[in-house]
Amino acid sequence: EKLDAKRARRAAAAKAEEDARAKARVEKIARKQARKASKMAVLMVKVRLKLLMRRFKRRKEAALAAQKAEKLRIKAAKIEEKRARRAAEVIGEASDDQLFDVFDRYDADGSGDLDLFELSNALKGLT
Repeated sequence: EKLDAKRARRAAAAKAEEDARAKARVEKIARKQARKASKMAVLMVKVRLKLLMRRFKRRKEAALAAQKAEKLRIKAAKIEEKRARRAAEVIGEASDDQLFDVFDRYDADGSGDLDLFELSNALKGLT
């Protein structure tokens, strides 16, 4: 009877020890999975952040390009306006005969129109 009690205690202790080891293994696996899940969550956040930064960068670059294009358009309009004023001043000082003479002289390709290069030379010829 003492022997059976001793065996029962040993069996119970062995069972408790085995249960404790199993519990420790399960907890270790759970911690490992939690770390993996945490790493995956961090990785997902990093990936989302990278994608958002790329999208923001593209939008910012597009906005900057649009601003530059607008500035260039304004600059080109000012230059064109200045040239038109200068041409109007020069043409306003010339008589009709002078204008026809200059047109005939500077219409190099004979197209009946003055392109920008021809017009530039013609305006220089009037001054």
